[in-house]
Amino acid sequence: MSSPVEKADEGTLAQEAIDAVAATEASEEARFFPPLWQQRRNLARSILDKEHATSIIDFGCGEAALTSFLISETDGDYPVTRLAGVDMDADSLAQASHQCQPQDYELGENVRVHNLEVELFKGSVAQADKRLLGFDALACMEVVEHLDPEVLDEFWGVVLGTLKPKLVIVSTPNAEFNIYFPQLNYGTENAILRNDDHRFEWTRQEFQTWCQEAADKYGYSVEFTGVGRLLNQDPLVGCCTQVGVLRDMNPSRAPRMTATEEVYTLFTKIVFPTYDKVHTDEDTVAYILERIARTRPLPPPSQEEQDKENAERAREGLDPWVWPAVELGRMPLEDLWLDKATRQRCKKLGNMVRILEKSPLVNVDVAQNLVTFDEENEFWAESDRQKRQCRRQLPRI
Repeated sequence: MSSPVEKADEGTLAQEAIDAVAATEASEEARFFPPLWQQRRNLARSILDKEHATSIIDFGCGEAALTSFLISETDGDYPVTRLAGVDMDADSLAQASHQCQPQDYELGENVRVHNLEVELFKGSVAQADKRLLGFDALACMEVVEHLDPEVLDEFWGVVLGTLKPKLVIVSTPNAEFNIYFPQLNYGTENAILRNDDHRFEWTRQEFQTWCQEAADKYGYSVEFTGVGRLLNQDPLVGCCTQVGVLRDMNPSRAPRMTATEEVYTLFTKIVFPTYDKVHTDEDTVAYILERIARTRPLPPPSQEEQDKENAERAREGLDPWVWPAVELGRMPLEDLWLDKATRQRCKKLGNMVRILEKSPLVNVDVAQNLVTFDEENEFWAESDRQKRQCRRQLPRI
């Protein structure tokens, strides 16, 4: 059941948007922009990207609001290649499966650069399945407050003691923030929780104690952050959602407990299509050089040619053309790397640099993030002639 206060990560994104609008129109509740669910998953992805997590478990994945967000491919050197979602509810997993399917824009010529496998499991966070061993990270967003005491008691033993990912992100409501939701009657004998299915809502001290005790026991460090603030709110109240980030201080150490069985039911497995054509370095460098030739700024024509062009424009009653100043003979490396076809061929930025360094037509300066080239070389001059010819065929404006 979605809370009108939190706009929790349940339901399709479209339904969440509808619920958010309805809640805003129905009451004077606290408003968040971006929506709170979006802030949570943006924070989680930011942390996962910074920690170079390429395999991630979404514990209590629900309808895959986070898992489906992690599917989108970045252009970095640490792509997500494996995702696992775990939930007890079959209906939620059915929706999650729908949300995690490849989209049209990920097919055809635009297929992924790197492999991606998504597995959704039906099971409890109180149990450890051996198929979840070896993942880089585990995220558990807005789940623990829904757990019964006996399940909550098993949580850290499963997550830190058995699965032992390098990184763990846990989020839960901050009860102290409930003062901004008058209908919850926070601090009174009539106080209620944000969601009918919540078993509890912790203050920041309670949550931090829970995380710190587990971190100390299993050899993790822990830091705390959060999302969801209001303009001019009391800073002492903290964020609407509190987040704990735990890092394994000894990743090479074996887990304290072992998982030897497959206790979950595999609900669905999705393997994304991936670019699998093989290109030689010579073919790849030829493609990149051609792309540089197509996209680099066209040097302005000589003054004589400019005068001739503007004389013709004057005869046609058009304003004179002013050629913009351009920086010649250089292009940022990142501009080349943004091209999907280049990434498909090279896979990693370092590989693109290695291939480019084989060409005498360019010089690569990684420290300056630049590719430089001699504009006077016939290769580029021929490209300019072709582009100018195309330009002449366009109608004057």
